[in-house]
Amino acid sequence: MKRVLSLAVLAGVVLAVVGCGPGRGEKLADKTNEIMCAKIDKGEIKSEAELPLAQLTAMEEAMTALGLKKEDKITQGDQKKMEEKFEKYKGEWKERLKKKLGK
Repeated sequence: MKRVLSLAVLAGVVLAVVGCGPGRGEKLADKTNEIMCAKIDKGEIKSEAELPLAQLTAMEEAMTALGLKKEDKITQGDQKKMEEKFEKYKGEWKERLKKKLGK
């Protein structure tokens, strides 16, 4: 239940923080992925349980890097594309983490 709640909170944050305009959701997902991969490679993320919180932190860092503001909105189409990318990336993060930990 905690995991579902944290993902729901994450989704709510995404709705509130992403800039409007085509492609921004995808850019946020891509930048977040770049940051997450770096954190995994550096050993900053040590377990799958840490991934949701690390993703939220990485999203905030990505927003800053992309110049996005929390009060900006996202289009529904862009939100869907972003969510699809995050689903893909989550699987990749888990695999990357397993390789990093030697599992």
